[in-house]
Amino acid sequence: MTTEHSLLASIRAAIGATGTCSQHWGVLRREVFPGEGSWLGLKAWCAENAMECDLAYTQSSKSAEVQFRKRRG
Repeated sequence: MTTEHSLLASIRAAIGATGTCSQHWGVLRREVFPGEGSWLGLKAWCAENAMECDLAYTQSSKSAEVQFRKRRG
């Protein structure tokens, strides 16, 4: 990625301000991390930016959200 996608910039800003953030996984997968290895790509981006992330499901996989937080220690 040569320029940071606006979704990633907003996640970084929220993490900097509050320490946590959530984003719809489908949007991230479709717009920023498409194709096979999308979750691995997201995890690598998080590691590069001192973050951790987990996938949280509510009623269905279509409503899955990624929960971001600052990496501890």
